[in-house]
Amino acid sequence: MLSSGMRKLIASILAFVSMFSYAMGQIEAGQSVIVKIMGVPAEEKAKIDEVYPISKAGFINLPFVNELPAAGLEAGQLAKSIQKAYKDGGYYNNAVIQVIANKIDIEPQEQQVHLAGHVRAPGPRPFKKGLTIFQAIQAGGGPDKF
Repeated sequence: MLSSGMRKLIASILAFVSMFSYAMGQIEAGQSVIVKIMGVPAEEKAKIDEVYPISKAGFINLPFVNELPAAGLEAGQLAKSIQKAYKDGGYYNNAVIQVIANKIDIEPQEQQVHLAGHVRAPGPRPFKKGLTIFQAIQAGGGPDKF
């Protein structure tokens, strides 16, 4: 038999875990999801299995069924919505859809390089692929008098 303190602790942990999993499970605008289809021929599977971006407006754009609302849904809910759209459209009657929420943003954060030392204006500067040391020094206002 658990003490009332232990029951309260377990209830608190369960409440926290359920809140955390709910927040982490929702699909957000600007992220991407992996959509996989099963129960269809391989050539059809190749048309659907893909990483799809969720637009800033919260929609996913899929082959044949076009845009469907995605933001705010959990992966399982979106999978059911996609499955229904394909069935209602007459495309895949017995297909099973799997959606995997990909917590990587579509638009990566801007990368920076931090300049220090003998430059006129030390501090963070935008980093672009291929940036040379000379270009970084120039972005920092050029070399100082030393």
